[in-house]
Amino acid sequence: MAETDLTCPYCGAANSGAEAVVWHRCEQCMRLFSAAAQRAYARGMEHWEEAQEGELTPLNPRHPRPRREAGDRETLQAYQQAHSALELAFQSDLPEEQRHEGLLAMADIGQVLARRDLLSPLEAHYWVKVLMEHNALRERAELDGRLAEPGGGALLRLRWRLRRDQLRRALAKLAREVADLEETIGFVEPPHARDRLEERQG
Repeated sequence: MAETDLTCPYCGAANSGAEAVVWHRCEQCMRLFSAAAQRAYARGMEHWEEAQEGELTPLNPRHPRPRREAGDRETLQAYQQAHSALELAFQSDLPEEQRHEGLLAMADIGQVLARRDLLSPLEAHYWVKVLMEHNALRERAELDGRLAEPGGGALLRLRWRLRRDQLRRALAKLAREVADLEETIGFVEPPHARDRLEERQG
């Protein structure tokens, strides 16, 4: 069976594993990771980078159906390949930084494809909302860290608390919106793209 190179997403160590292996335990840090998801993630990010370097005919708001010139084909194909690969990668839990980068990619890819009638607008909206939720959670965690430490001054700390309260309300709304989108889209299994439930409720 053919061997392929695998890079551990946690410690960065080089590993080798059978091409068909789904799960792999890192030979250095001993953490288990999805080899299939890592391969899909790498393909997806490579296709996204390729797509971003390509050219697309600008959309004309006066025409409801987007024009597709001959030169658009390769770029749109790269976006579609990136979407398919990252969709596969999100079937498993990705390490935090990869999940963050993957969400940025999917939000961009979804918007490009939806505007050209190549993806459901609902799904494109879903990825944007999940990215918004993810970013709000990251900001709230940063504020929690600041408020847990002394210093900063009374006025600045008040601003941090007000912003944290604002984020708490926004996150409650986003959680409802994302859950509604998941139900409407009817995922067989929702992508493993959102932060864990206990983090959303924190």
